Amino acid sequence: GGGGIVTTPLSFITGFIINPDSSIASQRDFIALVLTCKSAVSLCSSRRLRPHVTITSHLSTPLPQSRTLTRLAFPSKGSKSSNSIPAIFHIEADGFLGTLPSPELRSQRMNCGVTFLPPSKSSPPKYFLTSYPRSGNTLIRSLLQSSTQNWTGSDTAVSRTLGWKLANSGMCGEGVVDSRVSGVKTHWPERQGWCRVSSEKVVLVVRNFWDASDSYFNMCLTNTHDETLTEEVRGEYWEKWERMVKSECLIWQRFNDFWVDHCSLHNVPLLIVRFEDLVSERREATMDEVLTFIGSKEGLKARPKEGGEAGTGGYKPRSGGVGSSFKKGRFSSSLISEVEGKILPCLERFGYEGLSELSVNSEVDGQDLLRGLKIPTLTAPERPPIPIVINDGDRGKILRADDDEFGRQMTNWRRSHTDNDTRPFPTITKNK
Repeated sequence: GGGGIVTTPLSFITGFIINPDSSIASQRDFIALVLTCKSAVSLCSSRRLRPHVTITSHLSTPLPQSRTLTRLAFPSKGSKSSNSIPAIFHIEADGFLGTLPSPELRSQRMNCGVTFLPPSKSSPPKYFLTSYPRSGNTLIRSLLQSSTQNWTGSDTAVSRTLGWKLANSGMCGEGVVDSRVSGVKTHWPERQGWCRVSSEKVVLVVRNFWDASDSYFNMCLTNTHDETLTEEVRGEYWEKWERMVKSECLIWQRFNDFWVDHCSLHNVPLLIVRFEDLVSERREATMDEVLTFIGSKEGLKARPKEGGEAGTGGYKPRSGGVGSSFKKGRFSSSLISEVEGKILPCLERFGYEGLSELSVNSEVDGQDLLRGLKIPTLTAPERPPIPIVINDGDRGKILRADDDEFGRQMTNWRRSHTDNDTRPFPTITKNK
């Protein structure tokens, strides 16, 4: 277009090549360019175009101070600067945060043996990895990557802080939803992802509500996946925590029920995997089942390498064990009773109904209190599957209202209490 950005029909602008030695007029120029690209993104989405091509423009000379990036005429696609690197720019409301190499370059730099699949215009991802937030999705992605040696993707845009952090930490497929990845992580319909994606197979990762909600509160207030709030912060915002638990238990239930029912309605094969089984001696058997379900070529022979999840960009779960939220005293007896009164049938479906015993007997191992799943794996539907489309624009499927206090509005609340994240809440990790 007029800004010199080269694009084609059915394309999507995901990155740029910027000369790292260039003098940049201002942060505002970066923001202007990225917002221009976001407009192109919105146009593609509004016309239901499914992007699969990354178009990269090139700058071979330093940028003059008197001209903005949006007015530059880029050289042709063949004139690549030798000292350029592909990068995606992440923008927050308060300005420029940093650069992020393209997925392929991130993978090359990781040099861990995990690769992307060959691109194909006609092959959508084979399966969804879906879960309520903080239920083990990143863990199972890491285990799968180590086993199959192929990256998994996600429908979280890398322009979002947590997506950017995961991509920067080594999850090279973050934001990728096309044929380069066999599986795509999603939290839809708890929240909207950046792109429509379809698939005919689902792995639903579940975690007991008690620990998932504890971890979710940490994530919302720290804006990280791995830091833990101090007990002082917990005490100061105890009333908000209890209100969140009372509200989120219904979101947790509706999310998991949605996927069980949706797969049944669409005749789509469904495998339910519990986080608790991935952090126990049942991990190997569980991963064998997952690999067989998704049709991995390695099948039952595939095994995560020792420390493999860390080597492929994964994170290691916080210590504490199953039901650690009870041992930390996160739930009063009245709060436990109120939550169980709302979602006990769903807790029973996934074998979690006995965990509340930890609130009165902390000496018991939470793993010993788990019961069996009461939902069978749907592997061979009687009728041909109807592809499930996520992020389809149907607001009626989204589990949260836009003004839900405990959804994305938690970001605004956190920023209002941390001077726009410049004075973050104290965490145990930072205090060490």
